[in-house]
Amino acid sequence: MLVAASSRSVLFYSAGLMKASFAIFAALVLVTALRAEDDIDKQLDKLRSSIPFKAYEQKYDNGQTEERGRMRFLGYVCGQAWTEYDGLREGWYASGAKECEMSYKNGKRDGVALNWFANGKRKYIVTWKNGRRDGDFTVFYDSEVISSKGRFSEEVFAQVEFFDREGKRITRDQWLEIPGNRSFWQ
Repeated sequence: MLVAASSRSVLFYSAGLMKASFAIFAALVLVTALRAEDDIDKQLDKLRSSIPFKAYEQKYDNGQTEERGRMRFLGYVCGQAWTEYDGLREGWYASGAKECEMSYKNGKRDGVALNWFANGKRKYIVTWKNGRRDGDFTVFYDSEVISSKGRFSEEVFAQVEFFDREGKRITRDQWLEIPGNRSFWQ
């Protein structure tokens, strides 16, 4: 209780109560928003679990398999199909040469992903865990000479080495000057 205060001290006291009230209101809004976000996540998980993964195969116009695996279709987001994969997903070039193999676990990349150039030579090998690059990787030139190699730790480069087209170790800046190398890192 405020006794014998000037009008100025009453204003400060009122302002202090307003700040405290606003802080309590903001905290309640935040907690409610977090609960709503948790509810949305739970609803999305329920939706995902209610839709089973089904085998699929896409073909090029020439009849060659373009891609196959197990997928579930969840709807459209901004006009784009929202899909998730489970198990081995494979892709081929229109020529029939293998393009990629990627392992998924319940919608997230999990395991070793392999990719090849159209000439059949290795392009890259990357380890994924729970939807994140986490583990060893090796990137190749189209001649299958190692371009770079190293290790990811939860999407962050823990270690990286770079090589020129002859396999000689070089700096990152020298490596970035070689045509075609930027695409893997962007």
